[in-house]
Amino acid sequence: MTDSRYRLTKQEEIHLDGNANNAEVQIMRSDKQLQRRKRCNTSVLVFVIILLALTCIALVALLAIEKMHKNDVTRSSAYETYPNTSGNATLPCASVQCVLASSNILQTVDQNVDPCEDFFLHACGGWIKNNPIPPNEPLWNQVLVLKTQNDQLLKTLLGDDKIRERYKTNDAVQKAFLYYDSCTNHESIEHAKGSPLLDVMERYGSWNITNKTWTSNSWDFTKTLVHMHKDLKLSPLFTLQVKPDHMESSRYIIMVL
Repeated sequence: MTDSRYRLTKQEEIHLDGNANNAEVQIMRSDKQLQRRKRCNTSVLVFVIILLALTCIALVALLAIEKMHKNDVTRSSAYETYPNTSGNATLPCASVQCVLASSNILQTVDQNVDPCEDFFLHACGGWIKNNPIPPNEPLWNQVLVLKTQNDQLLKTLLGDDKIRERYKTNDAVQKAFLYYDSCTNHESIEHAKGSPLLDVMERYGSWNITNKTWTSNSWDFTKTLVHMHKDLKLSPLFTLQVKPDHMESSRYIIMVL
């Protein structure tokens, strides 16, 4: 049996039902607004991503065009206008230096050797054939060829009377002439025979073969070694060098090699 004190009136029931319906409507509206906002945010994000992708593509295209332009400029600068009988023609490597370098390269190549079989002989076989090892040399290469050419040039310059006259007031050049003359004065060398070498040996302790009175008691190995390093600019037994420290590059150390 229901207590009449807790029974709702008809108006109260209608009022409660109306409030419940309004709450459900508000919840549904909130859900729709939330979904609409999510769709809007997703659309904005997709738009931003597409915009960034298009920007990256445009930048890559611009960089590619710029690189192609630089390559074209570099390639065009490597060509020179070379006149011929038919008019002006653009040919690669038309300068004197480039032609000489190309000729040198072609002389080193051996076209009879397949580069896929032996690339070394293909690239260097021509030079090996055209430059046999001289009988007075244990080996022969481009560096030694340049050294020989440089020595020949120096010999020509140092023996030229016109060059000597031009630099007669230059002390440094005169010392070079004096040094060269001391090595090429064969008459003086033959007259002196072995006395210069014997004098050096006597100065640094002598030798029992050249001096019968020599004894080991009168010879100081350490003192002789120090004087040879100091006076003769030689490096017997070891070499002293001053180089940056491998552990601390701001300081220098003495290296014994």
